Amino acid sequence: MSSDKGQIISNLEVVYQRALKSKTDRVFFQSIFDYIEAFDQEPSLVRVNKEIVELADKDLKVEIDLEETVQKEILKVHKEVEVYLKTHETGSRAVVEHMQKVTDAWKGDLISSAGKTNQMYDDLTYALMILAKQDGDKYLQFCRKYGKIHDNASVANWANVSVTYPKWKEECTRNKRLTRFKIWHAWNEIVVFHNWFTDYEIERDKLLKSNKFMELGYVNEKFRAIQAAITGEPLENKSVIEIKRDEYQRYLDMIHQFIKKHLIQQNSLPESKMLICEYNSSSGLLTIEGQDLSFIPKRVRGLILGLFLKSKLSRKKRLHWEEIIDEIEGRGAEALTPGQKRRRVFYAIEGINDRVLKKFQVNPLFSYDDGYISLNSQLYL
Repeated sequence: MSSDKGQIISNLEVVYQRALKSKTDRVFFQSIFDYIEAFDQEPSLVRVNKEIVELADKDLKVEIDLEETVQKEILKVHKEVEVYLKTHETGSRAVVEHMQKVTDAWKGDLISSAGKTNQMYDDLTYALMILAKQDGDKYLQFCRKYGKIHDNASVANWANVSVTYPKWKEECTRNKRLTRFKIWHAWNEIVVFHNWFTDYEIERDKLLKSNKFMELGYVNEKFRAIQAAITGEPLENKSVIEIKRDEYQRYLDMIHQFIKKHLIQQNSLPESKMLICEYNSSSGLLTIEGQDLSFIPKRVRGLILGLFLKSKLSRKKRLHWEEIIDEIEGRGAEALTPGQKRRRVFYAIEGINDRVLKKFQVNPLFSYDDGYISLNSQLYL
């Protein structure tokens, strides 16, 4: 596709206007899908994607940091309780089961609608509550280390299980209230709409192999709702998940305006200045003007660098993403869908460009135009 900023915006504007003017929900949701398809093929737009991700990281940093602390506190108490249970035969199967669920949630083997951290906290405190009420007051004193418990074993609080937990919950509540106004939330909803429809079978099979049946049920329902929206065919059995046009139109509005505002051309070094650049395909070391940057030689980024920088002739090649994936992955690429192949090359190119820009202020190392990748002419030699 075009690398010209104005042409990119014009292309997206066509799809955007088609969505707004669509008289049927089917055409509207098909346009949502087309919008992300167009977005996915433009390197400049992937940089906008990264900016959106950075905004999410910034907005959610406090919540994420607090959650990490909460999990550490829960695991510390969990270990203490486990040690206690090994030296005290309680005979309570329920306590053991809930203690195991804490471990399962932590490892990702237990998927809960409440979320990983809430599941860990709930199971640990439930295990303590059962223990506190067992055999009169035999274990009551131990359980009081972790909260306020009345003499009749009723629990007032579990303040010492995790002192950070209330702060984290408050931050979660605040973020949940503000999320619907965030560009990254709109972006996530639109991209999930596109990706789940595109890669449903792949995600389904992954969950089946991992025995994650609860998560699989949600994915199936989400896919059914998205498929009905795109095809315009009503579901025989109504889905518990609603795909509302007015919500997605708002998401699309937010995203489109953000893109138009933030899609800017990157500054590059003058075309007349040639740069000395070498790449060692064995060590993965990229050297530009005497400065080094390491890549993993056998990973996609390293293989792409080796493909273009192995000779003077290869530096001037203009290769399609299909040629690149076939060259670097060989038969291993046969198992991938065309979309997966394109994205694998596309994101690798963006990853290389991003690292090179930060290290050497050279942008872009590679250009992406209408599915073809070529090296910056400053490195031709």
